[in-house]
Amino acid sequence: MPPWMYMPSWMMQAPPPAPTPPTTAVSAPTPSPPCKWKFPAITEWLEGLDSDEDRSADSLNYQQYGRTFADIGIIRLDDLLEVETAEKLQELTKMNWGTAKRLIKFVKEDNQKSKKARVE
Repeated sequence: MPPWMYMPSWMMQAPPPAPTPPTTAVSAPTPSPPCKWKFPAITEWLEGLDSDEDRSADSLNYQQYGRTFADIGIIRLDDLLEVETAEKLQELTKMNWGTAKRLIKFVKEDNQKSKKARVE
């Protein structure tokens, strides 16, 4: 072999093998699917208001607003939560301000209770 073709023995060796992956694969734990909590139907919630001793003390018959809410697309409690103010609810439904104020107050109270219950 001519001298310019001479290769030292260390150059003829094969490269070191690549590290082998561990035999047991480590995978991230699969997250559990989020709990789908469904807000109650507005009609059920209104019935609950009428059957509650404290909230129905003035005999306002909250169930009568079920159809009104359905007509404007308020189907579940979270829809009513988005209204936020008695003035806006009064504008949407034409109900009196006092009843609108009570409903907004009750929906906010019930939302807080359900948040606590979902966390626990």
